[in-house]
Amino acid sequence: MKKTLVFKYEIMSSVCEWPVEVSISQSKKSGMWTLYFDYVDPEAKAHEKHLVQTSEEFESVAEERNMDIDSFCHALISSNNADLNKLGLHIKMETSKPDTLELIKKTKPIRSVAVCVSWGNEQYKCPMSEKTWHRIVKGKLVRRIEHYQYEGKKYKSEWLFNSESISSLVVNYEDGGVGFDGFISDALIWIRDEQTSWILELMKYGSSDDLLDALVERSTNQDNSPPPYEYWVIEDSFVCEPNIGGQLIGEIPKINLDTTRLLRISQDECDSLMEAVCREEGTYPDT
Repeated sequence: MKKTLVFKYEIMSSVCEWPVEVSISQSKKSGMWTLYFDYVDPEAKAHEKHLVQTSEEFESVAEERNMDIDSFCHALISSNNADLNKLGLHIKMETSKPDTLELIKKTKPIRSVAVCVSWGNEQYKCPMSEKTWHRIVKGKLVRRIEHYQYEGKKYKSEWLFNSESISSLVVNYEDGGVGFDGFISDALIWIRDEQTSWILELMKYGSSDDLLDALVERSTNQDNSPPPYEYWVIEDSFVCEPNIGGQLIGEIPKINLDTTRLLRISQDECDSLMEAVCREEGTYPDT
């Protein structure tokens, strides 16, 4: 199936709203679908496309781009194309559950993750599903639009994760102002009502480079110890060469570290770096 326009909706930029045109095509060989998002504002033209196959993938892409999946399915079902009709019904059935025999109630993804930042005298949050959060931790660019209240009125905010660099976070509010411009590590992170940290999340899902960058950022901002480092100190006990898999040099009591730059990390953080390298390269670094 050739690229076909199937749906239109509006999304907010940092200063205004602009229309988005959504088209779809299907590969004859693989059967894979491609979703095209064309942002048609004259001052903000942009295009992106995503390969999708399962209902969960359609739903994930829709959620990350603030596209209502139910309205999208209705547009497919209402089209004159039998394949699109079938696709729309399939997605709707897979992403919905029966409420009664005659009513189907939309089931939205559970937004169990909340990222919170403050500007002015207020705290604002961006809730999301864990699937979306995992994409952020893995360094993917994610853009979300969230409503917030200010002086009794309702506004929209734009949250940009990993847009300027890995781990960056920028939050714009509706009249064109910037509420927050920093790093995800500066935000409060809650998962299933339990507070966590950016480094802990990178330890579970992130790459070795991203985790190391976060550890260096912490060392620079909290320990006042920026790179370049002469040694890494593990668990405040063991001194190693300053790289992943660096050789053990000795223990702190036996080495004079008074005038050296140090990167201090825990044993769990060191182990997570090793595990990340193993995931990426298929083997643990020599150490």
